[in-house]
Amino acid sequence: DLAWAVHKTDGVFKGYVENLSHSQSVTMAEVKGDGSTVLNLYYNRAKYDLIVKGENATTTGTMVEVPYETEVTITANPNQGYEFDRWVIEGEEEGSLEYNNFVNENGRQNQNAIFKMPADNITLIAKTKLKKYSITYNLNGGTATGVNPTEYDKNTPVFTLYNPIKTGYNFAGWSGTDLIENTMNVTINPATLVNMVDREYEA
Repeated sequence: DLAWAVHKTDGVFKGYVENLSHSQSVTMAEVKGDGSTVLNLYYNRAKYDLIVKGENATTTGTMVEVPYETEVTITANPNQGYEFDRWVIEGEEEGSLEYNNFVNENGRQNQNAIFKMPADNITLIAKTKLKKYSITYNLNGGTATGVNPTEYDKNTPVFTLYNPIKTGYNFAGWSGTDLIENTMNVTINPATLVNMVDREYEA
């Protein structure tokens, strides 16, 4: 009897392709009646494309023709005013565990992650969220005349600091972050700030 080699198409060997160039590859072989014939199937790892994108972030890791189960390092660098949140698979439902191929500690929550290539072309997206920055004040014994914010982000509306009062003293201005000299009226517009940082002001 004769046996013909076949391509596996039912998904059992997903991630692999038949190695037709193997030195022992044959298209058909004689099967002996005594059961002594051994047929081996030879496969190579299939290759897939990996695309890495970022929302308000720059990323690295995009590669083409990545062999199945190869571990690839992917990185995300959030733009100013944002911080990294998590990796998601494009098109997956929120919270889905499909393609949960992150092999490093903290998995999807690590902006410098190691991802094991699945048996599919895939797009990873680095999700970000607004970063909050603190604002602290030293009133040197004074009392605020209004409620000054204690944090801000890049979408915070323009605000002006309330100047403090202190019995027996005249307010001489604020010193602190981004101020070259004592300033009587400090107005902050987060949308135009060159440096998004934690801020400190002293009266």
